[in-house]
Amino acid sequence: MRNDIDLREPELDDLLADKLVRRKLGGITTMTLARWRAQGILPPPIKINGRNYQRRADVLEVMRSGRPAEETPPVPLTGPLPPTDTD
Repeated sequence: MRNDIDLREPELDDLLADKLVRRKLGGITTMTLARWRAQGILPPPIKINGRNYQRRADVLEVMRSGRPAEETPPVPLTGPLPPTDTD
């Protein structure tokens, strides 16, 4: 048994790259992942060599609790643009 392991640091096997996180959470976009982190749905990422990783346990918790619904997609414009105040 090794006594020199720092228990505060996550094991590399317990980290998921952002691409895999997005896929595990139903194919969400990079922007949605950033929003969820900003809203506290997921904690901030762990950065290693400039890349983002998430703890596997955090992703599993979101999956078990049910993901928030994606934001309502923007309504496509079907008519003329509204006037602006720059006239």
